[in-house]
Amino acid sequence: MPKFLSLIFLLFLCTSILAQEKPVLIIFSGSDWCNNCLKLDKAVLSNQDVQALINEKFTLIEADFPRDDSHMEKHEVKRNETLADIYNAQGSFPAIVITVEGKEIARKDGYNYETPASFIQWLEKY
Repeated sequence: MPKFLSLIFLLFLCTSILAQEKPVLIIFSGSDWCNNCLKLDKAVLSNQDVQALINEKFTLIEADFPRDDSHMEKHEVKRNETLADIYNAQGSFPAIVITVEGKEIARKDGYNYETPASFIQWLEKY
């Protein structure tokens, strides 16, 4: 994506995020092929307590990179690519907390056998 379009997209994204005034949790995933992403989703992200905390205190952005992205809207693919360019140049699958201004304040790389309790403890810092 050209830098100009990336900036326009980012401005649009930031405008909607600023309205909510909550930190943003970006979860990068390969939902149909990344084993650790699937484990994190099943063991942690699907937990009701984790979901409740995320819904209450964060704006959630799921940046998914499936092998088959034909079911995704083009704007979703572009959004995810832009987020990866900005926050995930190394191509791993982190969970990242950013401020409403877009500054990264926390990063948790990979699954690392998280439990719902440990993930909640990490999120509660922000």
